[in-house]
Amino acid sequence: MIGNDIVDLELAKKQSNWQRKGWLQKIFTETEQQLILDSCKPELQVWKFWSMKEACYKAHQRCLAHSPRYNPLSFECALNGLISIQGEQYRSIVESTGQYVYSVAKKIPLPYTSKIFDTKVDLKVKLSEFVTMSSNNISSVHITKDQNNIPQLLVNAKTMKYPFSFTNHGKYAAFAITI
Repeated sequence: MIGNDIVDLELAKKQSNWQRKGWLQKIFTETEQQLILDSCKPELQVWKFWSMKEACYKAHQRCLAHSPRYNPLSFECALNGLISIQGEQYRSIVESTGQYVYSVAKKIPLPYTSKIFDTKVDLKVKLSEFVTMSSNNISSVHITKDQNNIPQLLVNAKTMKYPFSFTNHGKYAAFAITI
């Protein structure tokens, strides 16, 4: 399974005061807090760990197919990209620019494709176009949600098990898919 998350750094700066008393403690473990405070760029490290947790949450939720239950303290991030939750480990790839932080988390090392857009786009349309162009014999692609509100891909009216994830924040949007 795969999950992704993007943080628009300009918007995050306006929306969240990560230095506010108690904010770090609500989101990050003691180890993560220390890594953030020891970082030469603590604000950037906050958003890297945040993005890793969000991406891992999506991947983990899809693995277990459970209803949404997000407890950021149950996810432990390491500087090497590993994320641990309930004895499970996920690997993340984090990309940061001056404008955004983008993370993709997955449990199994499957090849994937990820596309980032810097404008408001319809991610469903972009993903549908990508799947149609990437595969043969596809006449229709639709995205629905299952009983746990997890998106599913319907290709030629059949539910396909292509793990994928959407994310958007501020000026940025992205999808990740294993296909």
